[in-house]
Amino acid sequence: MKVNRINSAQFDNWKPRDAREELNDGDGLRARKGADGVVRWSLMMRLDGQMRRFRVGDGLGLKEAREEAKQLRQRVRSGEDPTKARRERRARAADAATGIGTVAAVIDAYFETGDGRHLRTKKMQRTMARAVFKSVLPRPAMDLRLAELQKAANGYKAASSAARAVVYIRPILRWAVSTEEMNLDADKLAAPIAPEAEQRVLTEEEAGALLRAMGDDAHARAVRWMLMTGCRCNEACRAKWGEVDLEGARWTIPGARRKDTRRARVKAAAGAAPDHIAPLPRQAVEFLRTLGPGDAGGLVFPGPRGAVLSNWQRWCRGVEKRLQFTFTVHSLRRTTATLAGDLGAEPHIIKSVLGHRRVADALTARYAKSRYENETREALQRVADRLDLLERNESNVVVLRRA
Repeated sequence: MKVNRINSAQFDNWKPRDAREELNDGDGLRARKGADGVVRWSLMMRLDGQMRRFRVGDGLGLKEAREEAKQLRQRVRSGEDPTKARRERRARAADAATGIGTVAAVIDAYFETGDGRHLRTKKMQRTMARAVFKSVLPRPAMDLRLAELQKAANGYKAASSAARAVVYIRPILRWAVSTEEMNLDADKLAAPIAPEAEQRVLTEEEAGALLRAMGDDAHARAVRWMLMTGCRCNEACRAKWGEVDLEGARWTIPGARRKDTRRARVKAAAGAAPDHIAPLPRQAVEFLRTLGPGDAGGLVFPGPRGAVLSNWQRWCRGVEKRLQFTFTVHSLRRTTATLAGDLGAEPHIIKSVLGHRRVADALTARYAKSRYENETREALQRVADRLDLLERNESNVVVLRRA
């Protein structure tokens, strides 16, 4: 049956009675006008023996629609299926709804059966990758665009963690491309630039105000200990009575508990980090005597029900309500080191105070193995004396440096 083609006047004045009413231009070209007034064109043709409807375009004029339909007919008659890509995307989306073929599935497969299955740090890498790229985990992997990954990395709350996650996910993406599960250029994924960390150091006035305001709970005691010894928060929170020699005024921090950012490079040659012997100032020894001593295996600064102290951020925010400044436990160690330097300690002595593995330059360290215990003890004693004055708000008193 021959169909009369649509004329311009008919098209311009067309007001459909319902949403399914169509104008037929012949040779399979049809138009529908939605409630929004947009005309949507389609083409009815047979492909592989089945009548199919192919999308021509939306919002096209009569002449434009006929030209698009002409090109589309040629493609279909040559055996091409213009809807194949869209149907495959729909199928992948349906699979993704059940967890098949998603970005999350690709990440898991990489660490379970792929190239990452033998990595020693695979658990940590998988956890970080899934955390940073959480927003794209449900997406079909084949349809994922690089811009989506980049947006997830750039928008993550911690830029430094996001940068590490980018390093971890690049080999995953390359592996997925090689197995034809993804289609993007992993090397173009850029690590977000982390802002320069604020190296907060408390002024002497702030240190004194903190000591006066923080009270005498378990967190406060650990803070005093950190300021007097220059140790890390984790080292203080996990300190045990068996590690402390009150008579010799020394604290042995086990190497297994010390932070050692160079361990990956030196482990093969030197093993794990050695124990650190921290000399204790007089005030630190007296402070511990008021608390114990306790059982050798017991924590020096136990939290509720004897657990390791935690919730430091909440504790700091509580103390800040009584202060005019903000602080974190990470600023305490820097404050001790700065006080030591201001009171005359040489750089290598400050390194020893902080328990750094190397206190001298590379050449000197090959010969001189001293940890300068006497000088380190003297530096920490000057710091402790100064903290006493600051807590009593007697900062106008000058601590004389030893000649």
